[in-house]
Amino acid sequence: MNYQKGSHISGDPPTPVTRVSIHPKHNHVIHCVLGFKNPIDVNTLKDELSNSVMVKIPRFLSLLVVDNNNGTEHWKKTDVNLDDHIFIHDDDDDDGEPPMSDDDAINAYLADIALSPPMSLDKPLWELHIMHKHKCSILRVHHAVADGMSLMSLLWTMGNNSSIRCVSDGKQLHHDAQNHPIVMSSKNDQSFRKKGSIKKKGLWEGLMYIWVSLVLVLKFIGRSLWVKDKKSVISGIEGVELWPRKVVTAKFQISDMKTIKNAIPNVNVFNMISENSRAPWGNIFAMVLLPITYFKRDLNALAYIARAKAVMDQKKRSMEARLCFELGYLIFSLFGSKIGGELFYNLFTHTSFLMSNIAGPLEPISLAANPITFIRITSSAQAHAFTLHMVSYAGKADLQIQVAKEVIPDPEFLATCIENALLEAKEAANARVTK
Repeated sequence: MNYQKGSHISGDPPTPVTRVSIHPKHNHVIHCVLGFKNPIDVNTLKDELSNSVMVKIPRFLSLLVVDNNNGTEHWKKTDVNLDDHIFIHDDDDDDGEPPMSDDDAINAYLADIALSPPMSLDKPLWELHIMHKHKCSILRVHHAVADGMSLMSLLWTMGNNSSIRCVSDGKQLHHDAQNHPIVMSSKNDQSFRKKGSIKKKGLWEGLMYIWVSLVLVLKFIGRSLWVKDKKSVISGIEGVELWPRKVVTAKFQISDMKTIKNAIPNVNVFNMISENSRAPWGNIFAMVLLPITYFKRDLNALAYIARAKAVMDQKKRSMEARLCFELGYLIFSLFGSKIGGELFYNLFTHTSFLMSNIAGPLEPISLAANPITFIRITSSAQAHAFTLHMVSYAGKADLQIQVAKEVIPDPEFLATCIENALLEAKEAANARVTK
């Protein structure tokens, strides 16, 4: 099955994340795990993909071409054969070991492919791995193609079998004229953005807004140059991205999170959903630095959440993410991918761990008429010994914990601790409500 052949794509230049993701030290690939209710019919799935919005998105049909003369990158459309991108794993070998559960087998495979060689630039940068025995597929998409929010909006679109729009619980999924999937939005998102606009602030509040933003950006710059976290039991070292990995899953109920939310003023379970109602496809995002403090004194579980919310509120009231994104553009424009990639790598080696969370579909969806039972996200190994990726889906939230085995040999215990921490906070919330 071949699609669209032509010359290179004209349009926006690659974002800093797109350019840095192909840097030799990064090899950043997103692994989106889809669990299915029924066995996967490969032919039906191929037919579904061949008629989906996915094969209309230019980056899924294009090569990322690097100019050997000046190091610049651009996208070039090519022929796409689905058979070159789909890999079947039957897992029928009997090696004498006791059988693993579906979750353990999937996570073991994710740990293996976390250290896979870089994707070949000779074909579009995505793959679909199917694990028949475990009724699971893993969509591997290079970060040069898209970020997690773009992929989630694509999945939402394909899962609802809608090429125009999908409405659920007041959220609407928009599409642009080229049929690109656009992230969820709502009136609440619009009001939040307007409320946070500097035009609505008084003089003193506006000055503080600018001052806090500049301070946070300077801290970000310092972190990319020389400032480092203190060494701890979860710290890695340069080259830790090459160490063997383990992956485990911590599971949560959104209802438990809502119970906690109701006990703390102004906390929203889904307030990390993108503010942009017309967000374009690609890597339009930036990172922020979050201080994680360990308190030896015995604080109530809800107090920890309140402190974390205060930190996040400060981040939201600043322009840190926006300014850091623009700064990345400037650095890559002036110094190129080599220096920009090194500075980006420093952000990993100078910090303790990476944490990401994405709001997924609110209602169950299906792909190729096969209901999806869970959605999880992790990535290829990065320069951290400890990474966390959470995705919510249909009333549940799964947290993928990826660790370097030599640094954290027992991530199962860590997953249990995180699950128990949420339950402890829920009990504290219930106790507060009943008082």
